[in-house]
Amino acid sequence: MKNYQDWIIDELESWKQTFNNQYPDHKEQVISEEKNSYDEIQTLIEKITKNECSKIDYENILFHLWQIKHES
Repeated sequence: MKNYQDWIIDELESWKQTFNNQYPDHKEQVISEEKNSYDEIQTLIEKITKNECSKIDYENILFHLWQIKHES
């Protein structure tokens, strides 16, 4: 189980960085949306690290993993 948890955290850490972009100020909406995604993923990483995930958290993790693999 620990190996899977480590793998999930690694995948989410990498995925989180795709939302850590720098845009000019006139792109405030894009910045806000990506910051929200970045923060959401970080929260999931913290929860899974502490074994504090709810069913909804696990569903969100699965959603992000699906997105990662779909993009590859």
